[in-house]
Amino acid sequence: MEDTPPSGDLPIYRLVLTQENWTELTTRDLFSNVLLDATFVYEEEVFYNVGVRYRGECSRPSWPRPYRIKFRDEHEFEDRERINDSILRHTQASNAVIADYDSTLYLLRNEIYDIESDAVHATGGYAFIQGNHIYDIRRSLYPLEGIEISHMTTPAVLLDNHIHDVSDDCMDLNHSSAVIERNELHHCGDKGISIGHPSSTTLVNNLVYACNDGIAVKDGAVSYIVNNTVADNLENGIWLYEVQLPGHYGLGAGFATVVNTIVWGNGTEIELDLEHGAVITVTYSDVRGDSVWPGEENINTDPLFRAPQSGIYRLLEGSPCVDTGMREGAPDEDVRGVYRPHGEGYDRGAHEFFEYISCYLPLILRLH
Repeated sequence: MEDTPPSGDLPIYRLVLTQENWTELTTRDLFSNVLLDATFVYEEEVFYNVGVRYRGECSRPSWPRPYRIKFRDEHEFEDRERINDSILRHTQASNAVIADYDSTLYLLRNEIYDIESDAVHATGGYAFIQGNHIYDIRRSLYPLEGIEISHMTTPAVLLDNHIHDVSDDCMDLNHSSAVIERNELHHCGDKGISIGHPSSTTLVNNLVYACNDGIAVKDGAVSYIVNNTVADNLENGIWLYEVQLPGHYGLGAGFATVVNTIVWGNGTEIELDLEHGAVITVTYSDVRGDSVWPGEENINTDPLFRAPQSGIYRLLEGSPCVDTGMREGAPDEDVRGVYRPHGEGYDRGAHEFFEYISCYLPLILRLH
């Protein structure tokens, strides 16, 4: 569509249209959804007879305009999105990444920021989202999500993402199963991780801090929470409840099993909506409070974070969470990829205690 190649090392895709179709696309009503015939070129692969039109409701008048590409059923890219090692930024009233029903999304190692809608929105199908840095998602009158996942037909996988400075939830899941592992989530206006509308999730090695709420499990959702650190969130660390709005009544509160987890320094460490049936089991965890939270091998002792005021929640050597976690079901590495156990036992929280020593050796020069 344009002959000028982009600068940098970003992947290059090309759309080739006849002059007639190009003229029609650029001069017709912006909100026409009629697909025009085009050829899609990626590296050495060529896909003929794809359909192209502008996409979005609010973003079509903006520039550059977003396009929707419809591949034929036999095409490799049909219903599949793969975005790797890219920078996605400065969208106007549009998502950075959107995956529609029955699509497959692979989103790997991207930097996504300054977005005027939810940064990533995947509905239906399958999503594998790993290693992305998502931030500055707040330039709208409405609350925006970092990653929103809903109605997955196959459990989604969210790994190794760093999400912060988002006006609503860092991660929001509804009607979906998911594995959420090794993510660092902080400074989000609502929840670090929100799980609702009957979903089933496994949360492992996540660090969630400085949000309004850390982890919310609601409306009949179920979550297994192991080796997470949930700290210094304004309202609740872990919150199980039923949303009191039409469409949510009668779904009941959430259900959670919490193991090897640190819940410390939050407004309320664990908040349960018992009226609507919230159920939680907590074992081998460190939960702040005047008394120890009921459950096997729980403690309520200061975990001794290294520098929480700077967002550093690694454990100091004297932490009561070092070597005192439960071995069964514990992950074999921590949020930063340090193998577990690194000492005599597994640690509680997202970080495995690991000390390394830097030393400087003198350089001796001998002149002959």
